[in-house]
Amino acid sequence: GAFGNQTTCNFQGFWAQLGGIGAFYNAALSHYYYQSICHGQELTRKQELFWHFLATGFPLATSIIGLAMDSYSFVQVGCWIGPTPNNCLLDDSITCEHGEHAYILAWVLTGGPLIILWGLISWYMYEIYNTVWQAETRSQHYSFRRYPDHPPTFALSGMSNSLESSQALESQSEVVEPNPTIVTIEPTTPPPVVVNGSDRSRPAINRKRETSIQAMLYVGAYFITHCWAFLVYLSFIYGNWNPFGFIFLQSFWWPLQGFLNVF
Repeated sequence: GAFGNQTTCNFQGFWAQLGGIGAFYNAALSHYYYQSICHGQELTRKQELFWHFLATGFPLATSIIGLAMDSYSFVQVGCWIGPTPNNCLLDDSITCEHGEHAYILAWVLTGGPLIILWGLISWYMYEIYNTVWQAETRSQHYSFRRYPDHPPTFALSGMSNSLESSQALESQSEVVEPNPTIVTIEPTTPPPVVVNGSDRSRPAINRKRETSIQAMLYVGAYFITHCWAFLVYLSFIYGNWNPFGFIFLQSFWWPLQGFLNVF
């Protein structure tokens, strides 16, 4: 089969490093969910511009730096930042052709920023979960009184006296002035309906819960599809170890993020 050359490896390594855009936009999306659920606010225009600039500018800049420093080489996950030959930094008897500082560069350009972003995303997810949980807990401790929406009914008093006077007039032959009858209309208001707080606020809490679940599933899909490549790279640079299980899981999960986001 075809193996390519350093030019094709540089091309692949450049785009692999540029793929870090996904991590930044996942952090931006987590920030949006955090603002919306925890504070009931949208991202400001400045915040949106900040995330767009950071998500595109940093990966692009680091991709160019890796290319300028001739740091792309074949590693266990394809062509990315690494030395040539592949194990020259792990074996003193082998001289590196290029990429003498590849591992340091990989941590500075990718490893460190990824750990920071993953930590930030995890904190956003914790705050979202905590906010939804507190809202549900508070709703259990309150009840509200409201009156039914239909208008009040009315009771008539004094009608019996009027009927009795009419019957007396019919039984007498002479005209007798009837006693004046007073009809009183008394409104009666239905008793208030007590509504449990959890029932009253349930629609809003359900919306928050559904949004938080959507956010966690989206971020979870990113973690489960990208963590294996990170583990494969770490196992090699610190143990000169190529575990087949990690490589298989990385190859299986890496292409599936878009498929998982459909759900």
